[in-house]
Amino acid sequence: TTKLIPLLSSIINTPIKMISTNPTTALVLLSLTLLGGINGFSVVTTSSSSSALCMSDADTATATAPTSASGISMSQVRKTIATSMEDKDSFAASLTTLEPFLLKDAGATSYRKSMKRIARKAKQIGATVPVGYAKEAAATDKRRAKQNAFIATKEEEKAAAAEAAAAEAAAAV
Repeated sequence: TTKLIPLLSSIINTPIKMISTNPTTALVLLSLTLLGGINGFSVVTTSSSSSALCMSDADTATATAPTSASGISMSQVRKTIATSMEDKDSFAASLTTLEPFLLKDAGATSYRKSMKRIARKAKQIGATVPVGYAKEAAATDKRRAKQNAFIATKEEEKAAAAEAAAAEAAAAV
C-alpha cells in the first residue's frame, strides 16, 4: 500500500500530501481512478455558449408582458379584488372594471379562482355578485358547449322514451 500512494499521486496528478495515508482510502481512490479513467479527478473547463444571455445583454432584452384584449393583467385583477373592493360602491365599480378581463382574457383556472375571490369578497363586505356576472366567459365556452350537448341528448332520450311509451299504449288498445 505504500507503493500505491505515489502511483495514485502520479496517475491523478495530485501531490502526495493531498492523498490520505490510510491504505483503504488509497485503494478506493486507485480503483475509482482506474474505473473512471484518468480524467475522473481532473478539472474540466467548459466554454460558454454564444447564445447564452449575459448580464451585458440584459439591457437589450426587454421583458414585456403580453398585452391582453381588456388591458388588464392577472396580477392587476388579484390586486383589484384584494384592495379596491372595500365597500359596496367600490365593489360594483370594480366588477365593471374586471368583467372584460373575465369575459375575454381569463383562462379556465384564473376565471374560476377570480370568481371565487370575488364571491368571498362580496360575502365579506355584505354585497352580492349579480346573477349573470361574467357568465358567458370564453374560458367556459367548451364546458358550456359540452353541458348543452349532454342536456340535448338527455332530452332526446326522454322524448324517444315518451314516444315509445305512447306507441306501446296505442298498440295495447
